[in-house]
Amino acid sequence: MKPARDGFGAAERTGEAAGLAVHPLDAGRVPDFRTLHSRCGADGWYQCVAWWVPTWAGWGDRTAAENRELRDQLFARGEYDGYLLYEGRTPIGWMQVGPVGRLPKLWNSYRLDELSVTPSDLAISCATLLPEFRGRGYLHRFLDLVLATVETNARTRRIDRPLRVLAFPKVGEDLAADDVWTGTEQAFSARGFRCLREDPAHPVLSWTPDEDPIEVREGQLRAEHDGPRRHSVVVFDLGGVLVDNAGIEQFLAWTPRLSKEELWARWLSSPSVRAFECGNTSAPEFARALRAEFELEPTPREIEREIESWICGFYSGAEELLTALRPQVRLACLSNTNQLHWDRMLREIDLYALLDHRYLSFRSGLLKPDDDIFTHLTEQLSPWTEGASERILFLDDHPRNVDAARSHGIDARCTAGIDAVRAELANAGFQVAPPPRES
Repeated sequence: MKPARDGFGAAERTGEAAGLAVHPLDAGRVPDFRTLHSRCGADGWYQCVAWWVPTWAGWGDRTAAENRELRDQLFARGEYDGYLLYEGRTPIGWMQVGPVGRLPKLWNSYRLDELSVTPSDLAISCATLLPEFRGRGYLHRFLDLVLATVETNARTRRIDRPLRVLAFPKVGEDLAADDVWTGTEQAFSARGFRCLREDPAHPVLSWTPDEDPIEVREGQLRAEHDGPRRHSVVVFDLGGVLVDNAGIEQFLAWTPRLSKEELWARWLSSPSVRAFECGNTSAPEFARALRAEFELEPTPREIEREIESWICGFYSGAEELLTALRPQVRLACLSNTNQLHWDRMLREIDLYALLDHRYLSFRSGLLKPDDDIFTHLTEQLSPWTEGASERILFLDDHPRNVDAARSHGIDARCTAGIDAVRAELANAGFQVAPPPRES
């Protein structure tokens, strides 16, 4: 039996779910690898060899037989580049993992030379499950087991370089299973991957072990969930809850016939606003449409600059509050927002580090208070709520959003401002950070 060339296949891992286990691919498991890919669809097309083919030119014309031949060549030279997930004795998933430097095509496609990436960093370059296991939380647990395995291997072998794992999910609306063969952004974000490069379709994510390893933190959260506390996930709206968006006052001055409540009502139902916050229009297009819809006097460029400035910053104490909560419960945001405002928020606080999940309208194409967004939210969080939507605590400052969430069984509370948020969390049984002292 030839050893795996990258040397990261020494350990295996068993999951808590009945019969789930991860094993490194080796010569003895090649038949299982073939069986899995023959059942994954596309007639065993072996999509993961894409990164071993030198260029994308002619990729669409390749045949399954050509890909199988290339995979056999890789096996012949000892390239066993990943892990198999088993339920009992049945292989149900595959994750391609190995040093990113051995895949020049991947390196060049994502311009990794522009980032603080080294060839020895590990890359998750393919992740797939049998169709019947998709959408049921298996990918999350698979990722847990693989990360725990590579971390254990690095620690056991005393590798003298910092361990870092990269991921390359494709994001967008209505993605087919074939589109997410590199893994889903939701699964990676849920496991603490942070963004190295923002991109609307092809972001680059990164994970490193921290002082609170995945297994320890997940164990703590499970212990909390199994105790008297009823909530397993806390979901925050951003504007008006964690973020001060008082900049709307200028927009009110432009629409003197509308009260603040009337403006918000029109804003939430505005076709141009919905198109922008669903990611369907650019900022200049949005400014022109908004000017016409609300009959505004300022120029489109003035409107665009004003809207960008609406985000005044995070409330004092918001970052400390999230930091205090993170060891106790999974954290998420659910926000009707746009790329302008999201980029502005990220410049102030690293929400990729503080939140386990980020549900953003301009990425998902879904808006509050529509039913679809809350259906999506409960489905995405089901691995941690066990399908019980009442285990989600949702804090939002708009009554319409709160009512819509409640209609889906979510424990939703109308809350505005950081002090009210802190009080609601304390009432729910969480230890919250004290308000910051006035200087």
